[in-house]
Amino acid sequence: MSDNPLVAAPVVVQPPAAGDTLPPPTPQQEQTSDQVFARSEERHAALDLLGIVAAAQLLHDLGRDACRREGPEEEEPGLPNRKGDGTEGPAE
Repeated sequence: MSDNPLVAAPVVVQPPAAGDTLPPPTPQQEQTSDQVFARSEERHAALDLLGIVAAAQLLHDLGRDACRREGPEEEEPGLPNRKGDGTEGPAE
């Protein structure tokens, strides 16, 4: 069998019966748990920066869409224009 963990068959663990308690973890299990859940600050800083860039791009797109003028084919006739002066027709 291969040493690749993606190829290995999954291990089926039966849950403990009601009323049974789990034994305390071994030092090796504690160390493995600490390694798995330890946070790498450098990696998270890079992910934070990626999130900030994505948010900035999204805000830019939303602002651009909000400020974009609609063409006459998109406006409904008979409604006041965007200037709010009460006249009808496309805003120019």
